[in-house]
Parts: sequence; C-alpha cells; structure tokens
Amino acid sequence: MSTFTVYPKKGDPFILHCERFQFTGQGFVLHGSEGEAETNQAFLSVKNVAAIIPEQQHRAPESVSLKNFRIYLRNRKADDEPILISASAFDAENEPNVIFYCHRYGPVGQTEPQVVGDIYIAASEIVAIIPPKL
Repeated sequence: MSTFTVYPKKGDPFILHCERFQFTGQGFVLHGSEGEAETNQAFLSVKNVAAIIPEQQHRAPESVSLKNFRIYLRNRKADDEPILISASAFDAENEPNVIFYCHRYGPVGQTEPQVVGDIYIAASEIVAIIPPKL
C-alpha cells in the first residue's frame, strides 16, 4: 500500500492510503491493494484537490538526470514548505494538470522522456515551479 499526501485547494493536507491512483481528466480512480481493481469505496473531488503527491517518490537510476523542483501552491500558508518533485522536466501547458518527466540517458544519448507517475498537481493551483538553481 502506498501513502499519498492530498493537498486540498483550501484547508490542511491529509494522508491517503491506496495502491495507486489515476487522473482520468474527469476524476480520480483509486486502486486498492495490489492486483485489485479500482475501488468505489473512496472518492476524491477533482474541483477541491490542488495536488496529490506520493510520500516516497520513485528514485531513478544514475542514468536519469533529475532536479528537485519546488512547487508553490495557492492558498498555502507563508511558512509551509514547498512541495518537492524529483523530475527532469515538466509540461505546464497540459491543462488541467502539470505533467512531470524523467529523461533517461543511454549509450547514444537521451531517450524519450518518461512520465513520472503517481503525481497530480492542478495547473490552476500553481503559483510557481522553481528549479533548484534559481
């Protein structure tokens, strides 16, 4: 079972335990224990969720170039830490959510970017995405 932090658009973050989730463009599909199909025992409101972030982000092998992007959301308190996402790049033009990518490097250079899964951040809720050296 995986642990995710859910950041509502208003209010304090809370913890969600499920195997994984998917954003369908219309809503969230939550999956229970491994091998189990989607569950209809839980519901997350798309219009009220700013972000869903896994507690343990996937760690990539050395052949992948990653940065720790700092994500600042609307309606967070000034003393709240930013959300950190380990990725190579992101696409903020892909409304309604931002997609993060990993670039893998092989013997012949960079391969096709791979989408970093298990992350949802509503583009409308982002104030800033800042790379580590800025």
